[in-house]
Amino acid sequence: SRTLNMDSPAGKNELVRDLSKQIREWIHPLMVHESLRKLAHLTNVPESTIGVGQDHVPNLYIKRSANIEIQSHSVDPDRILEFDVLRWLLLLGKIQVKLVELAKINLAPEAFKSSVCRALYQAYLDCYAAGIPCDLLNIAAALEDSDAQHALSEILQKRVNRERGEMHLEESIQKMLDRNWMEKREQVRIKILDGQCSDDEAMELTKVFKELNSNPPKLQSL
Repeated sequence: SRTLNMDSPAGKNELVRDLSKQIREWIHPLMVHESLRKLAHLTNVPESTIGVGQDHVPNLYIKRSANIEIQSHSVDPDRILEFDVLRWLLLLGKIQVKLVELAKINLAPEAFKSSVCRALYQAYLDCYAAGIPCDLLNIAAALEDSDAQHALSEILQKRVNRERGEMHLEESIQKMLDRNWMEKREQVRIKILDGQCSDDEAMELTKVFKELNSNPPKLQSL
């Protein structure tokens, strides 16, 4: 990889051009607008220079939209649920810090089944822990992953009522807890019935199953 000299006008111009081009390949208009504004601020160039407020490049927008349309035919309920959690954090976490704390005490990154969602959640928590704004550009930059950036665009495409954000986040977190609990319980049940374990192991697994069955997950409040 080559190094750009930010002290020279040519190097700075090339860096700004490359970054703005990458940002414009994203799908969500709000994501593009906010990220271009931040890029202008960080590099100390006028917003008009990098086209803040201008429309997307048409052929890129159409191509990416087509990709999403194709993917939408394959519905992944786990991904949809995890997108919901991430969406509320991205939209409201900056102004309602308690929502981030609520997610932290209830969900470890391992609770996310989708590897992309897990990476996005971890990046969000890392930014939060470091005192860095948990915005789109910082999270996308931390991952440097086209799949994660594409997922960010998908997450923010859905229109939501922000006034009920806290309630919906709590519901989504509870659904994730319930899903993971039921899957763990089913895994134990299958091990008991598959006949591959010893009597002692079966007894231990039965105890684990009863313990799980008696303790469904409850959302921890702040």
